[in-house]
Amino acid sequence: MIFEELGDMLRFPEGMREKDGLRLAQALRGGAEARLREVLGTGQGVDAKSEWALIEAVLSEQGDDGRDPKRGGGRRSACPRPAGPETMCCAPRPG
Repeated sequence: MIFEELGDMLRFPEGMREKDGLRLAQALRGGAEARLREVLGTGQGVDAKSEWALIEAVLSEQGDDGRDPKRGGGRRSACPRPAGPETMCCAPRPG
């Protein structure tokens, strides 16, 4: 999806992490293609880091905080503390 919609605009796609690509794809599904093309078309992305900074600015405009609401994201419960200080919390059991 990313390369179909932005492939001609991305100069450093190999610098993108998988997580970043997923965020970008989500923004594209949300209708951010025109804004991303506008920002990437400025030519300010002279390296992978600056190109991603431009993309991330658009993602922030779209209200993307990097978390997918469909994936849950509830608070993780704290590991219960064992009675003695000599034992580790949540240590894997043999087998």
